[in-house]
Amino acid sequence: MISVADSGSSIAFDYLQKTFDGFDDVGLVCIYNNYKAPTTAKEIISNVLKQLLENQPLSKNVEKLYHAHEKRETYPDLPELLDLLRLESSRLSSIFVVVDALDECPADDNVGFSILSDLHQISSARILITGRPHVADLISRFDSQILHIRADDKDVRLVLEAELIKPSFHKCLHDDEGLRAEVVSTVMTKADGM
Repeated sequence: MISVADSGSSIAFDYLQKTFDGFDDVGLVCIYNNYKAPTTAKEIISNVLKQLLENQPLSKNVEKLYHAHEKRETYPDLPELLDLLRLESSRLSSIFVVVDALDECPADDNVGFSILSDLHQISSARILITGRPHVADLISRFDSQILHIRADDKDVRLVLEAELIKPSFHKCLHDDEGLRAEVVSTVMTKADGM
């Protein structure tokens, strides 16, 4: 199953870490995407595998792949990493994967779709995806549940007003209530619930 949410990946991952602390047969993975540092499908799958293996004893499969590439001074390609990911995943009862900001994956290479396709093939994987609403179109090809999360305007207003009176902001914001109100209004309009 793949679930989609619009925000809260850090809270969700923290919850998973607390819930499954001490469970050796549960894998936890968090992928943070950033449009300023685009990644390839190979880099993401490599990162997923690394996170899964961090708390597990190395298997013969990992050692075999490592030694094969060490001799040739090469790195595994994406199909090899995916094969290893499937093998290593089978050693765990469940894997929880949080994919933050799927919408920030490079669209021109279909990285987001590639990652979802690859992760969806792992039967024990439970996936939570955060991103802007248009990612729902991307994952509509998978068995998914969509939960739209939107910030309450009153809460956004309270946070903005509290932040704008802090000393770290320019003095003119402290002295001009009208300017503060205009800044709050503009930010809320642009944020549109994000």
